[in-house]
Amino acid sequence: MKKIIEKKFHLILISILVIVIGYWFLSSLNGLKNVSKRQKYTVALVISGWHHKDTHGIGVDYEYFVNNKKYSNTINLDLKKEQKYLLAFDSI
Repeated sequence: MKKIIEKKFHLILISILVIVIGYWFLSSLNGLKNVSKRQKYTVALVISGWHHKDTHGIGVDYEYFVNNKKYSNTINLDLKKEQKYLLAFDSI
C-alpha cells in the first residue's frame, strides 16, 4: 500500500489541488449570484489619478453615496479623475 501511495503521490497531490481550486471557484460564483439578486446602482466619482501604491492600494480612488452615507474605495482600473461612473453594489 505504501509503495502505491509513493508511486502515485503526484497524481494524488494534483487531484487534491484540483478539488480545492474547484471548490473556491464554485463558492465564488455562488457569492456573485447572491450579489446580483440584491444589486443596486449609484454614481461613483473618481477622486484621484492612477497611483502605484499608497495606503489604499494600486489603482484609482473613488467615492459614492448611499442613503447620505459616504463610501470610498480603490479599484485597479485605469479611470479618469473627476469622471462619474455607474457603480453596481450589494444593497445589504
